[in-house]
Amino acid sequence: MFKGFDYFMPGLIATVVMVGIFFAASLVLIVIPMFVLMALTVGSGSPELGIFFMLLMCVLMFVFGVFAACVHALIVFTHLLIVDRKMDGLEAVKLSAKASWQNINGVVGFIIVQFVLSILGLLAFIVGAYLVLPIIYAGTTVMYRKIFPPMFIPPISNIPPSPANYPNAGYQQ
Repeated sequence: MFKGFDYFMPGLIATVVMVGIFFAASLVLIVIPMFVLMALTVGSGSPELGIFFMLLMCVLMFVFGVFAACVHALIVFTHLLIVDRKMDGLEAVKLSAKASWQNINGVVGFIIVQFVLSILGLLAFIVGAYLVLPIIYAGTTVMYRKIFPPMFIPPISNIPPSPANYPNAGYQQ
């Protein structure tokens, strides 16, 4: 029941790295420019400058969204690698980025499909978001398995011989 705690520290390290990337990017792309623009617009009293501020903030939020999607495309397999390959957190982030970069067309295409499914789920009165989450996670797992095939396939020794070896068994005409 508590087997998942075996992956707690590697998962925590990977999560701290990923959150650190997003935090630094949001600081540089959103927070600091917002405070600078607010300081410039507060004293002016010009409504045109306020409109310009709002439009510029929309552009900055779009740039941050594109950056976040690009980073997500690179780190999408991190936690699956930690559990499946029993990797360290930082090594899993690096391997996920390397594998995603080598398969960038498929990964980006799948993330676009994920985004569209998420928007459709949200448009279905938010309830649909809960219905598309299992589809998104299953799709991510299938994509992971296509890029990282299983390392060990157990031998098939407990399968009985074919019916041709048994008299009066199997399909008969």
